[in-house]
Amino acid sequence: MAAYARVSTLADEQEESFETQYRYYHKLINMTSGWNFVDVYADHGFSGSCAENRPAFMRMIKDS
Repeated sequence: MAAYARVSTLADEQEESFETQYRYYHKLINMTSGWNFVDVYADHGFSGSCAENRPAFMRMIKDS
């Protein structure tokens, strides 16, 4: 099981959101019976307007 987390800027106010997303998905996957942790793909500071410009998202698509 994998998850994807993203915030669009490197601004301090989004840092907590990014970390919260990452921790939440990591914990959820590891705590759910029958799920095997693969990765939390995360783009920190990348706009969501174009998927091709989000390296972790593109890696997740390639890995699936």
